[in-house]
Amino acid sequence: MPQPSDSTQSEPGYMYERHPNEPPSKAVIVAVAKATDQSPLEIEPLAEVIDPDALDALLGTDKKAPSMAFTFEYCGRQVTVTPSEIQIDP
Repeated sequence: MPQPSDSTQSEPGYMYERHPNEPPSKAVIVAVAKATDQSPLEIEPLAEVIDPDALDALLGTDKKAPSMAFTFEYCGRQVTVTPSEIQIDP
């Protein structure tokens, strides 16, 4: 017997692993675009939400702070940035 769907079930998040030497700011744009099925050119500019240079300085490509994470809202999603990956949650 089929079960009724649970409307409270949330959609899954999206994980993006940063490429070596990829600035965190660029990785956020690519990850959010993929998570929302849009072109990176279609989403709002990251600079309207957070300073991309500051994000790159905090979590740059040298990955010297592996336990550091930064979370903020962008394009209606919760974005968590670490030195190695980007997590996008609804």
